[in-house]
Amino acid sequence: MKCPKCGYVRQVSDEGPEWQCPACKVVYAKIFQAQEDEAKAKADAEEARRQERERQSPSALLLQREQEEYDAGERLWLAARGQKIVIYCIVLNLCLGILYAAQVVPMPDWAMTLLDLGIVLYAVSGILKVCTGLGKGHGQKILFIVLAFLPLIGLIALVYLSVQTTKMLRAAGWEVGLLGAKL
Repeated sequence: MKCPKCGYVRQVSDEGPEWQCPACKVVYAKIFQAQEDEAKAKADAEEARRQERERQSPSALLLQREQEEYDAGERLWLAARGQKIVIYCIVLNLCLGILYAAQVVPMPDWAMTLLDLGIVLYAVSGILKVCTGLGKGHGQKILFIVLAFLPLIGLIALVYLSVQTTKMLRAAGWEVGLLGAKL
């Protein structure tokens, strides 16, 4: 017989009682009983989980499904609101670039830099909302925020987020126009 505890295989020449392992001195019946008890406890726990799932009332399942739909709707609304901010920032950034290039209104460089910084900070709030609505992780949020501070790459990142949001909103049945979803 092979010991279930230490794995020792009993030899014909081994001394001691047949009910005990000659190597570790454990009683075979106790080990077998402990293994049976452990298997029975696992089976009982699995049966209890199965019964709990069956006992859940249809109203509890409906409530859970409604909560999931509410969370999805909230994410869509957050993404739509963030997209509007992102689109406004793109338009403001382009207008600021045209004003600076054409020198329509002569402004000192520090004033243009301050306006640009204000637009970028406004864009950060939109980026956070869009990324949360799209289900992006913290690493991606940080990446898009950092990209927003880079002149041309920031605009490209904002356009990318807007396009992704438009796809998600249209897939959910929202109407999306040039300036974002109709809220």
